[in-house]
Amino acid sequence: MARRRIIILGGNQAGPTAAARARELNEDAAITIVQRGTHLSFGFTGLHHHLSGEVPNLEVLDRENASFFERSYGVDSRLKTAATAIDLGGRTVTVRSDSGAVEQLAWDALIFAIGAESVRLPGVVGKNVYHLRTLEDARALGAAFSTGARTAVVVGSGSFGLEAFDGLTRAGFDVTLIERRLSPLARCDNQVASALRNAITDKGRVMLGLAVVGAETATDDDGTIVVKALCLEDGRSVESDVVIVCSGVRPRTDLLVAAGVPLRSDGTVAVNERAEVQGFPDLYACGASVSVPDAITGQHRWWAQAAIADKVAQVAGENAAGGSASCGPFTGAMVVRVGDVAVGRVGLSVDEARAAFGDHDVDTSLVPGRSHDSWFPASRPLLLELISRRSTGQVLGAEACGGDIDKRLDVLATAIVGQLTVERLVSLDLCAAGAFGGVRDVVNTAGLLASVERAGGGRSITPTELRSRSDWQIVDVRNGQREDPGLDNAIRIPFAELRKRWTELDPKRPTVVHCGTGRSGWLAMRLLRQLGFVDVSNLAGGLSALRREERQGS
Repeated sequence: MARRRIIILGGNQAGPTAAARARELNEDAAITIVQRGTHLSFGFTGLHHHLSGEVPNLEVLDRENASFFERSYGVDSRLKTAATAIDLGGRTVTVRSDSGAVEQLAWDALIFAIGAESVRLPGVVGKNVYHLRTLEDARALGAAFSTGARTAVVVGSGSFGLEAFDGLTRAGFDVTLIERRLSPLARCDNQVASALRNAITDKGRVMLGLAVVGAETATDDDGTIVVKALCLEDGRSVESDVVIVCSGVRPRTDLLVAAGVPLRSDGTVAVNERAEVQGFPDLYACGASVSVPDAITGQHRWWAQAAIADKVAQVAGENAAGGSASCGPFTGAMVVRVGDVAVGRVGLSVDEARAAFGDHDVDTSLVPGRSHDSWFPASRPLLLELISRRSTGQVLGAEACGGDIDKRLDVLATAIVGQLTVERLVSLDLCAAGAFGGVRDVVNTAGLLASVERAGGGRSITPTELRSRSDWQIVDVRNGQREDPGLDNAIRIPFAELRKRWTELDPKRPTVVHCGTGRSGWLAMRLLRQLGFVDVSNLAGGLSALRREERQGS
């Protein structure tokens, strides 16, 4: 019986992962990886840790090289070789090596694992411009800093840009972050975006709402072009020794288009739960150019994330080798570190949830909390926003910023896939110990707030909703003396005195209560409702949330 021929186009992460899984299933298959770069596989997600000095030796990110895959898996790696054409009918792929040699490789199963490429900035070209996507980029940046470069500009505040910013600031460099949007990390709601902005501003210079339109350049002694400053749309320029461009990626799917494979409007290729390209037998796809079904809506989404690429690659490799694996539903869970905090999200954003289910059917619950009990050392603040569906209680998504948010987002990713309701979150039995988490986690609290609102027992409003009307009876229930004097038109009744002084208020007026962070305000709202107030709401996140949003807009 002839050996099954599996050709994999693309290295880095997805391709080698698919090859390894294929070999686990089929020892007799002939497996070949075609990779245009000089490295078969490397720890892409560790590049910014090299900038920070936390991973001083880049070799630790390059251990699973071509020799490793040949020895451990019997995989033939064609490095410095690019695929130039795919013949789906004839089941061949044409490849060209750097030496110019052209060859046709026949396949029984083809795995397309060519990922994405960085979006270039027009006019921003020079030997000191990097994209931080390869080991060579990291080495060159390290060399630049070792020879005197001390300032850097990072363009783009997506996850790649934030990681580059974090790595450079940890190493002590003077870093400016430029983002054309008005807030960092697209898709984040106002509160989490505001908290993130504060964290970034504490570490370096931040310029939001400005696009880069060009560069001022000079010619170096060796005749190469060097970018001296970036030109912004408002006429200003920002000087820097090095420029790291992280302004987005685009899928590298031109080969599929030429072969007759239809793509989505964003240029990605959609795969089914078996990682197959529907309608093309024995053609599989994985990696950063692939769209996968969303766990909530079932619609295909593009998340250029390493964890998703790895999971789809495992399924593609197994099925290409004759297996029957399936991808699980995806939530797009992500987290990124910036200084002393982390920021992340899972599932749908607020805007995406409202687009899918309507404004009237989406609730948000904002919960300030701590990474663990405040009486234990190193406790850090965190902010969690839970997004849920009012009619069913379904968990739709979450955003968070602060300390130890990753485990909260992991819990909520599981809740989304397991189709848990907000009521189930209230009683989730999570780890509790002073050094790790309180007896009532912020996930439990968020579920409680959402379930109470869903049952009609209370309502939280955002700072934007507070400002949307002028007829509120605003009650400030903060206890004790505060540095922030509060809102000019608020009636000050500390929560500890509210049971005795509630008659000073008009129960028939629409009322908003607020404290510093939202907890006492929530209790005050519950009390006033029981006392017969017709329309009473709590300001989600309290005065702190209002001030964060004001700083975000300033």
